[in-house]
Amino acid sequence: MKILNIKTYGIKNISNLISIDFSNLTIEKGLKNLNNVKAIFGLNGVGKTALITSVDFYKKITSDSNFLYQNKVKENLKKLINNSTKEFYFSMICFSSRTKQYIKHEITLKEDKISHDFYLSEEKLSLCKGRTLNENFETVFIKKNNELNFINNKIMILDDLMKQDFSYKSIVSIVKNKYLEHLIKNGDKSFSSSLNEYDKVLLNLFFFVNN
Repeated sequence: MKILNIKTYGIKNISNLISIDFSNLTIEKGLKNLNNVKAIFGLNGVGKTALITSVDFYKKITSDSNFLYQNKVKENLKKLINNSTKEFYFSMICFSSRTKQYIKHEITLKEDKISHDFYLSEEKLSLCKGRTLNENFETVFIKKNNELNFINNKIMILDDLMKQDFSYKSIVSIVKNKYLEHLIKNGDKSFSSSLNEYDKVLLNLFFFVNN
């Protein structure tokens, strides 16, 4: 997996959407011209730490299905999420060398008006179908306000998850549990051999965020 772009807002002083490109936006040239980012620099207070914190939150939300349930995390989010946006957004576009697909994954945390805890209000997985990273993304699934919708019922691996509470769980993190269940029952037998291309995209995304 290779990261091509990240976008985020909502942590600390990042109130407006920021975007960082790691490649040329034209797909044919993008993988051949990846930018080797070595460091982030800038004046004090411009958002360097906030950006790193955003990446860290994304990784933890998508790799640990219990992360948002933890009381320390809830209190920390109340302190770190921007007071004007009152929400946290993060998206990542990456290239899967296994499936040869360009994947876009997005999450949004919002504040519950009653409990004031932050919950996962929206999550979306898409595949790029155009010539650039700014156009023609085909939605694979979208989870919004605890309702999970598959586009054309393409993901088999999540068929039994429709009744779960997704308010505090990323779909990507839930795949971890499905994968571990398979290992316990079947040992090292290939989990991906029985999956279709859309399931494999989700599984590859899980492996990526866990590294």
